[in-house]
Amino acid sequence: MIGQFPQNRLHTVYTDPGEIDQRSDQMFERNLSNGGHTRRFLIESRGAQGWEVREEQDSAVVRAKLYDDWHRVERARSAFQVEIVSLTEQGWVLESV
Repeated sequence: MIGQFPQNRLHTVYTDPGEIDQRSDQMFERNLSNGGHTRRFLIESRGAQGWEVREEQDSAVVRAKLYDDWHRVERARSAFQVEIVSLTEQGWVLESV
């Protein structure tokens, strides 16, 4: 199996601490509003634990997951982007963070 990765194993991605903005562990945040309602999509670094991917509706957490595999975080971010596009097409307004 030299040169091959086992299919059932997750791989950890290590990042040089100097590459991350030390003032904030937030890596992705989008806030939308529509008719007094809010939606928030957030990805935050949790250090050695990995990354928290969270979705909120009207300040209530509707989905939160901690990943230690960067590829899963990328997929979650892509899903967030698709949902954000769909919401803006329905009249939701993207707010500045």
